[in-house]
Amino acid sequence: MECVRDGITFTKQLLVYNDNIREMRRECLNVGLISTVALLAISSFVPIPETAAQLLFSCCAIPLVGAITGVPLFVYIGNALTPILAFVLTAIALSALGISTPK
Repeated sequence: MECVRDGITFTKQLLVYNDNIREMRRECLNVGLISTVALLAISSFVPIPETAAQLLFSCCAIPLVGAITGVPLFVYIGNALTPILAFVLTAIALSALGISTPK
């Protein structure tokens, strides 16, 4: 029930114009770009296993997807809907990056 209530609140926040959305998108973009560049720099010096790299890059991609779609995920931490959004957006980010899951 809490997930449904949070989903309705989340949808209302997306449909209603918010003055802070531009700032939130900018923050998401900054977090995503900084974490991606940092991970690329670290991976050029230290060998990272493929599975760990997939997980780390998908974590970096979540704020970037949030910046593109206007859904700032880190705002909803603690929300019952956040794990569902994180799972769905991670799957989208992995497929967009062309990273396949281990078999």
